[in-house]
Amino acid sequence: CRTLMAGEAYSNLMDGGLFLATFAADVTTWEGTGSQCGAVAKEACTVINTTGVANYKESSSTCSCTIDEQFLVENPEDRRIRLVYGYEVDVSGWERKDIQRGGIIAGTRFRGPQHAMKEISSDLQTKFLAPDGEDCNFGGKSTWQLSESAGGISGTLQELLICAGVTLDSNPEVLVAGTALPWSPPHLRTMGLRLELFMDVEEDLHGHMVCNIRVAATPVATAKWSSAFQPWGSSGEKAQHSRRLHGVAVSAHVGGRIYSFSWAQAVRAFVDVTVVLQVPRFLVYFVSMYLMGVVSEVYRHSARTRLNIFGKLHNSVAKLLLAEVAFRGLVGKKTTLTPQMLFNLLMRIFDEQRKNNVLQDEELIKMT
Repeated sequence: CRTLMAGEAYSNLMDGGLFLATFAADVTTWEGTGSQCGAVAKEACTVINTTGVANYKESSSTCSCTIDEQFLVENPEDRRIRLVYGYEVDVSGWERKDIQRGGIIAGTRFRGPQHAMKEISSDLQTKFLAPDGEDCNFGGKSTWQLSESAGGISGTLQELLICAGVTLDSNPEVLVAGTALPWSPPHLRTMGLRLELFMDVEEDLHGHMVCNIRVAATPVATAKWSSAFQPWGSSGEKAQHSRRLHGVAVSAHVGGRIYSFSWAQAVRAFVDVTVVLQVPRFLVYFVSMYLMGVVSEVYRHSARTRLNIFGKLHNSVAKLLLAEVAFRGLVGKKTTLTPQMLFNLLMRIFDEQRKNNVLQDEELIKMT
């Protein structure tokens, strides 16, 4: 194992992530011509190399020395990482009129228009969770209050690996089947991996905010290359030195949900509820109109009948005239219809039924 310099042990990635080296593969190449070649050059190729594999080649007029060397980075799990995160959300629909900003950069949060934001109190809580949802520690604890985390949370790479459920000595093939090829490295330490921190900022209906951080490990070959010239021998010659570093690529993704009152959303919700409440009425209408046989046919006929005011007026007048004629036919020259007169009329109308004992006089009395 070797200890790398700070610029190589950790560095930034193009996507803004953090790279922590765990394994290095060096290739040093020297090329010479003419008098530079020969037994002296071959011996120098062997003497300069102390831990790698040297390969000296010589042709009629040129020669080369290639040294391959691989080594592990010393104690990368103990490398400390400082986590600082924040969020910004525009609840005014991209109009920049109502912006909310917060995080653990400071002990408060801000809200308002872009150029006139006001400082308000914050109770943001940060929790670290394992893939199964259980608490896991980062910086020695799983839950951080804002008063404790303001300015950043510091922990080790080992803690993040434990939260993800892996170690640098885990076999990539065991974690994800089909990830490793026959010639692939047998460990994450020599192959590399990607650690992704998914930060979910959630606000409840009471205004309390929690950031749940889950760590996911993906076995994938991660590497960084560098190349430079270095001195070769004592004659001031140069050799090209190339280094390939494998390690852990750490990235973060922030998302979540924040509540904000909106009149437009309130009106829309009221309309949606109104529409939903009309669904049972529609179902009753559909069943009565199409699923009740003859009764449904009667309902459909009644619903399809058009209202004709003039026709209804004529029918009403005709019914009144018919009732007037019937009344005059019953009472004759008299002006009133007594119960006795109605009973005598009923006896005359149902005379045959009385004789056959279908109707009794008591029933006729009830009819009057």
